[in-house]
Amino acid sequence: DPEIFKQMHNPFLLGGLLNSGGLLNSKNEIRDEDKDVRNAIPLNQLNLPWIDQDHENDDDAKKEEKVTAWTGPFMMAEINTRVVRRSHELYFYHSNIQKPLEGHGGYGKDFGYSERFLVSNQKIAEKLAQPIPPIEKRESMRNEGRLPKPGEGPSKEERSKSMFKFYFVGESLSGHKVITTCSGGDPGYGETSKMVSECALALTINRNEMNASILGYKGGVLTPAFAFGNVLIKRISDVGIKFEDEDLSNNSNQTIQDYLNSKVIR
Repeated sequence: DPEIFKQMHNPFLLGGLLNSGGLLNSKNEIRDEDKDVRNAIPLNQLNLPWIDQDHENDDDAKKEEKVTAWTGPFMMAEINTRVVRRSHELYFYHSNIQKPLEGHGGYGKDFGYSERFLVSNQKIAEKLAQPIPPIEKRESMRNEGRLPKPGEGPSKEERSKSMFKFYFVGESLSGHKVITTCSGGDPGYGETSKMVSECALALTINRNEMNASILGYKGGVLTPAFAFGNVLIKRISDVGIKFEDEDLSNNSNQTIQDYLNSKVIR
């Protein structure tokens, strides 16, 4: 459908958590004039090349064949995947239609992207797959002290013990395999604050070095990858967020499964 395809290219239609019940303290209210968005065709029925058809809108617990490990739905994936695909489209557009940007041609003609929670066993995966309780139930749980109230959160000691690690697994049609790991401390407070602060500093100090500035943008609905590029990677690396790359193509005997099994604690 040409109209749907046009909508998918609209930078304002990045998607969201419309059917998830919202965040813990949200009543998930949608303006009347926006409620027709619920009638949109699900992404996994559009057959667009940059959508990972195996995982889009996938809320089940499942064992991933490539890593022989259990995975569950990741609550931020509905937003993250759309932002990544938007970055792909922006890079592809400027590399093929506008002015070329060295090193970028989008992320590949048949690019697909999805995110899942990697866990140690089936029980945890199934727990992640359980639907979020309705707002009335969450309010009752907060009143009973079983959920934090707005403004409450983990202590400094609890945050100091928290961490995150993303494994970005890339595999081309030709068999080229690369894994990039991004890791850091507490993602909910500390590392997110670093990311936002470094974006602000980049806009102030490194504006002329940013991808968006090189391409002549003065504003717009852009993504961090397209707007900042390597400027942001360097800035957040300098404040403790770590990036590591591993090219598995140089070792024909090592599979993605072998690599992740050696890195992930069961």
